[in-house]
Amino acid sequence: MARALIARVGERDLFAWWDDNAMTTAGRFVMERLFPRTAALAQVEVAIEAAASRHRTNILQPTRMTLFRLPGGVEAAITRRLFALKRGNASLPFDVDALMSVKPSSVADVLLQHKVVEQADLDATPSPPASGHILELGSVAVPDLTKPDELDGVVRRLLAGYARSSKANLVVPVLDPA
Repeated sequence: MARALIARVGERDLFAWWDDNAMTTAGRFVMERLFPRTAALAQVEVAIEAAASRHRTNILQPTRMTLFRLPGGVEAAITRRLFALKRGNASLPFDVDALMSVKPSSVADVLLQHKVVEQADLDATPSPPASGHILELGSVAVPDLTKPDELDGVVRRLLAGYARSSKANLVVPVLDPA
């Protein structure tokens, strides 16, 4: 859900952080014709890949963690979940239509409305440097990310960092492995 939400918020019709319209009405029209059985999943996948591509462009150091580049074990679990969705052995844990209808006044509002962060998470997020597009959030012990509560906390920190972004101005929150 976290990646899909940020991928949607960054699409061209909302905050324009990447050149993508996968989770719009036009995106659905295209995906339903190309992938009739899995159109919603295809929309999410394309939007996430657009976001991940922009993150890879902004953050060149492969050891730095972003919402779209987590440690190997976490990424492997996400990939397994995606394959289960494609095989029909699971269903999307969120409503793509709800994501398509997002009309935010701010990134923070979207994050709070979807209950992926709390106000305290936003309040604890530092401001980025005046000229920067990278928000340093400190470090995290990678072995701790095998614990669900620790991983959830890291994802919340990364999500809250996006609230420092604005229209056409992406600020990528990053963590360094400890």
